[in-house]
Amino acid sequence: RALELAVKEIPVEEITSVILFTDGRHNGDAGVESIARKFGSYGIQVSTVLVGGTVKPFDLSISAADSRESVFLGDKVRFTVRVSASRANGRKSKIRFSGDAGVIEEREFTVEGDEWSQEFRFIDVPKDQGVYNYSFSVAKIEGELFENNNTRQLDVAVSDDRTNVLLVDGRPRWEYRY
Repeated sequence: RALELAVKEIPVEEITSVILFTDGRHNGDAGVESIARKFGSYGIQVSTVLVGGTVKPFDLSISAADSRESVFLGDKVRFTVRVSASRANGRKSKIRFSGDAGVIEEREFTVEGDEWSQEFRFIDVPKDQGVYNYSFSVAKIEGELFENNNTRQLDVAVSDDRTNVLLVDGRPRWEYRY
């Protein structure tokens, strides 16, 4: 999150390198790879200093959420959501998939292992044009250290503006009937 904030608030011409003191846990909105690529494209060197203990805290989080940014009306919107947990072996929780109209789907899962991660896939078919706000949330487990990483939101634009193409060829072939 600190790297994302630095790119937003400080002109890149004024940054030559960054020293990041971190516990190694990701807490930003964008993926680590995307912000690292952005710094690399600007030629900014990022150095890290690892601080904190070696035992990860008890935490459950939505570590990634992805979908297409826009779809055509009538198409399915496919979502891929990754839930991660540390030191939560055997605990049960739920992931909730919600849209503008309310809860779309809810699934229960059990954490299996101290360093656990699982991918969930969801589908929705928007009925009208516009921008749809989707959210994913994981139910808090008693004793969990961080609550702010239990939700993610994605916006998807739905339009019916299809591109029409006219292909002019030299001679008609059998496909002209279609």
